[in-house]
Amino acid sequence: KGGATNTKVHFVVDDAFDKTKHQSRPPLSWDEVHGKFVRRSRASCLTPPASAKMAMFRERFFLLRRRVQRNKLFLKPALEQIGRSSTYCELTEISALLGCVGEAKYILCMISTVDHEDGRVYVEDLSGTV
Repeated sequence: KGGATNTKVHFVVDDAFDKTKHQSRPPLSWDEVHGKFVRRSRASCLTPPASAKMAMFRERFFLLRRRVQRNKLFLKPALEQIGRSSTYCELTEISALLGCVGEAKYILCMISTVDHEDGRVYVEDLSGTV
């Protein structure tokens, strides 16, 4: 009678993912100066120093900023599109907000609490804190 057939499709999850272990891949980090991934020279350890946590968050912040800047809303328009009304958003650092009153600005930042006792929340990036 032309009805739909009830067929089951089985998908093996193991075939969809790479089975290499993370230890077999070289440790890479993003080099902001050269704009490429470079191999980390220092081996990881079970008890890293406190500065390693800050370096990890700094590297993640750089990666997120690069990814946001590649979004079509944050790409600068080409020369032929400048005359047209195109939506273009530019990321601004917190230090550049000083003196900008009544203007719409976009920032990429982290929300943190420095002092847990008074409950204040701060917005910060690599250039400053508000």
